[in-house]
Amino acid sequence: MTTRKVVTACAAVLAFHAYAGTNDTLVLYTENSAPNNYLAEDGKTVRGIATEKIEAAFKKAGIPYAINVTSWSRALNMAKMQANACVYSTAKLPERESSFQWVAPVAQSDWYLWGKVGSLKPVSLDEVRGGKAVCSLLGDAPGRFLLADGMKVVSSESHEICARNVLRGFADYWATSLLAGTAEVTRLGLQDQIVPLIQFHHQDLYLACNPAVPKATVEQMKAALQP
Repeated sequence: MTTRKVVTACAAVLAFHAYAGTNDTLVLYTENSAPNNYLAEDGKTVRGIATEKIEAAFKKAGIPYAINVTSWSRALNMAKMQANACVYSTAKLPERESSFQWVAPVAQSDWYLWGKVGSLKPVSLDEVRGGKAVCSLLGDAPGRFLLADGMKVVSSESHEICARNVLRGFADYWATSLLAGTAEVTRLGLQDQIVPLIQFHHQDLYLACNPAVPKATVEQMKAALQP
């Protein structure tokens, strides 16, 4: 199955808690990105490190929820627009901070520049400035971070497109997390062609909710997600 088919298949609500459909249900938007959050082979069950942590917390707090796996840009936009919505696993960037109530970290991420095997490894991001093109998933935090830092960032609809753009010479680097990048190159069978070159940031990834979600509910979630 190609990445494009996966995204299309995941555009609807695919996994529901038993309480889904009630007025108090929170809709949780996420993307198909292992190992933090991803759709299982059955095409219905949402798994992942962050997903398991969130499901355990919501069960503990008795909060009804439904999980919707979709593209990352849509996940962010729906959580911004829908009053009973949250999104995970998302980075707390300055441009996003006022758009959400930031509940708690549910995962961590190390961000890397990936490149072709044998390509020159930059010592720092200073070497990437000045025209080097970095491909990043549309709306993804690593790309937004680099764009704010003065890098030339080209957005793409999928990690697969970014990886192949690097191989074809359409982009110099691909920006994504170590875990997501490793999972993607393994899926594509490109382990011997694309490798992580340099880590440029470490980031907590959060469960974040629309400002209209009741404060009491947010506090319940915060308490339930405490270690």
